[in-house]
Amino acid sequence: MPIATNDIIYDKTTHYEASKSKHMYIRRRLMCRGPKRIFYIIPILFLIPILSSWQISIHFILPATSNTFISPILGFHPEWHPIMRSDRFPSVEERVKLYMSNFYIPPCNATDDASGQSVDERLRYSYSFNSSSETYPEVEISGYSDHRSIVRLDTRIKPDVPIALWEDALEPCYFPGFEKGYCPDARKIATMAKALTGKHTLGELPPIIAEFGDHHEAQLRKEIVPYIKKFRDAASAGALEKVTNRKSGLDCKTFAGRQKLLPLSHESDSDAGDRLFFSPIVWLLNYKRHYGYVAEVKWTDSPWELKKDMAIWRGLLTGFLSLEDREEKSFKELCDMLSRCRFVRDNLDTPGLDVGVSEQLSDFLVDNDNLNMIKGRKLRITHLHYKVIIIMEGNDVSSGLKWALYSRSVVMMPTPTKTSFLMEELLSPWIHYVPLKSDLSDVREKLEWVSKHDEAARKIAERGTLFIHDLLYHEDSELENRQIQEEILHRYMKFFVEED
Repeated sequence: MPIATNDIIYDKTTHYEASKSKHMYIRRRLMCRGPKRIFYIIPILFLIPILSSWQISIHFILPATSNTFISPILGFHPEWHPIMRSDRFPSVEERVKLYMSNFYIPPCNATDDASGQSVDERLRYSYSFNSSSETYPEVEISGYSDHRSIVRLDTRIKPDVPIALWEDALEPCYFPGFEKGYCPDARKIATMAKALTGKHTLGELPPIIAEFGDHHEAQLRKEIVPYIKKFRDAASAGALEKVTNRKSGLDCKTFAGRQKLLPLSHESDSDAGDRLFFSPIVWLLNYKRHYGYVAEVKWTDSPWELKKDMAIWRGLLTGFLSLEDREEKSFKELCDMLSRCRFVRDNLDTPGLDVGVSEQLSDFLVDNDNLNMIKGRKLRITHLHYKVIIIMEGNDVSSGLKWALYSRSVVMMPTPTKTSFLMEELLSPWIHYVPLKSDLSDVREKLEWVSKHDEAARKIAERGTLFIHDLLYHEDSELENRQIQEEILHRYMKFFVEED
């Protein structure tokens, strides 16, 4: 079927015809803009048919769209992958369950006599202004039936603590570093919530509780209080099914009836013991940092045939080390405790690996004996020249995983331990990425596998591209993502009842 792009209709059946159409289009545009410009583009015009004859994608010279990026004309192989999106990507309902996890099932409501429930999980809330602030109220959250005070929330923007969203705190956003990331996304939540309920202000709604930042341990994780966060611990499909299935996930005849989500880091509920907590509701937060560069990939990527047979990693020495961990320890001891640091130090001279630390962090300085680890930053477009991009989690999820998956390079990483809007826990080893051990000790072995299995590695790279396409650029993506967020808010608000 013909494809329309840049006002030119061309057939995708052959690389040559597509190149020829582009060639004629550019020539007409240049003739209109003046003969002098022809001399700047003549070499490229001659290169296009040559690259096409090599079956190298022409979009690396000319613009590509989201749909052409996964088309045969740009070197993609649809025949390698499931044709139906439903066979390769989760449904709206499956995604709502994943994002809401242990808060997917509506709360127990003991006032509903027909249900036979004896427990009421609903929460009372009230807004109150105090003498110190007439702009930002506090929100009191308490149990509906027992009136037990659970938490008082501030409405001013702060990192790594739960807050209740409030218009005056979001516009303008005064917290440094949040004005281009979390605050715009929080404003979208507020706008959607008001539109769903027909209300004009957030003060007319149940409090929308959110936590911004990278910190793992949330203040509310021991309480049955739903709140929004960028990520949660990754879980298995079985663990997720347990907490989202009404029969196994909730018993309204006991106060311990709502099941907590078991993370991948624990083998069983008994193994987790007191370390098992309620997971937050996952929402698309800090979009610009995590997804702002994805769209650039289709313009800047290199074709598989021209990529270096090497792997690359650049990053900072992030990953939480407590003050207790840092006390009276040498750099070597601290480096051994941090996977990113240990990986770089041990692989500086590994053939086929280009690894290095981008720059120093003030709270984790590389000592003088290891300054060769600091190699400076590399542009994303430079990463795309390598067949393998190594991904490691830092403080939480990896921000680079999204654009790396979308690229035609193959992602190599350990099994994700955190999940976000990307649904990292649904990424399958040997399908979406080449797996590494948690300590990355098998990186040489996996690099050798990629070298010996070029087509298989390319299939994995393409499947990663397709996953991001289905998430962000498929014709149904925008509508589905909005439906998911609306359903989450609808279920979320069932947990709250305004104080009389």
